[in-house]
Amino acid sequence: ANDLDRTRYSDFEILNNINSAIRQLSQILIKRSAPEMIATLNVTTSVAVPAGFHSFVGQFPVWREGDQLHTAQTGAVTVRYFKYKDPLVSLADTIPFDDNYVDSIVYAALILLFNTDESSVNVESALLNAFATNLPKPKQRKDEEDSSDTSSKTSSSS
Repeated sequence: ANDLDRTRYSDFEILNNINSAIRQLSQILIKRSAPEMIATLNVTTSVAVPAGFHSFVGQFPVWREGDQLHTAQTGAVTVRYFKYKDPLVSLADTIPFDDNYVDSIVYAALILLFNTDESSVNVESALLNAFATNLPKPKQRKDEEDSSDTSSKTSSSS
């Protein structure tokens, strides 16, 4: 951010903007159903909603009521859910994404930092849209790879 003397932006501001970028990237990747955003949890009769819970992946005999997940089934039910990546606690923490996304996180955080000096957000808004558009494609899940291999073999044999 060209603030080598550490006088323009505080560590708190930088950390806040990095965490905003992490949250935004999490939302974009969840919207794309990226496999790296999926977590699993065993749900018994009632368990607390895990930190970072966004939504269920698929259909399960489990529902959410407030801060609890419930199931009427006996025994544990393993559910998959989309989870926001954890925010950083300090600037020494590691960004919780694959290296492919680190530049995008830094880029978005810088846009947010620079926006604190401006009264118009038109340029920053356009840059954040470009950020979302230019992200690397998420990795395919193993079951998607297998089905695309099968469909390409089927179409090539026709």
